[in-house]
Amino acid sequence: EYAEHLRGAEVVIVADRDDSGREHAAQVAATLEGLARSVRIVEAAAGKDAADHLGEGLGLEDFVSVQRSDDPSPDTWEPL
Repeated sequence: EYAEHLRGAEVVIVADRDDSGREHAAQVAATLEGLARSVRIVEAAAGKDAADHLGEGLGLEDFVSVQRSDDPSPDTWEPL
């Protein structure tokens, strides 16, 4: 329901580091196809989610890119 608000945006989805989190992130990414300028899925390098990752003292640049099967391009996002 929020996809239209992200039209033209460069979106980074932070998935929980488990099967259901990855599945949900893929569903969100699919809703943004054709709307967002770009969509990248990342996940925590430590812990299960973004809160755990940041709680470990890791930064935005430390999130790990999740390679989607339909997106062979390398991770090119950079934090603002």
